[in-house]
Amino acid sequence: MKDPEWIFLTLFTLLGWGLWGFFGKIASKQVSAENILIIGMLTNILLLPFAFFVFGKNFAFRWNDYHYYFALLTALVGIAAVLCFYLALRMGEASKTVVITSLYPIITVVLAAIFLGERFTSTKAVGIVLAMAGIILLSI
Repeated sequence: MKDPEWIFLTLFTLLGWGLWGFFGKIASKQVSAENILIIGMLTNILLLPFAFFVFGKNFAFRWNDYHYYFALLTALVGIAAVLCFYLALRMGEASKTVVITSLYPIITVVLAAIFLGERFTSTKAVGIVLAMAGIILLSI
């Protein structure tokens, strides 16, 4: 059976996020977190025409559908988290900051179980404990 396309995309995301943390640490040595955030947002603005060219035919915002407001909330929370991430990178070690923030899936797993009715199994609980143990070991 061939590996599905999502595996490639997942591995590319892993690489991208790893580089994001690494490059962010290098930048944060001389550039303030606020400036890194603004530079990132300006880059997004510059890429907006390209995104509309490639994906624009599928773009819609349905004002009467609350899911679209969650898309906005996703962006707002993401921007706030990125700013905090850059501030943390500036103050702490990249090896610890990136590793600790990589625990974010635990938040998703717990919230999905509570609010979305996704199954929370003993295997997931063990995975969370092992992930936290791994983070502790990597952060020492």
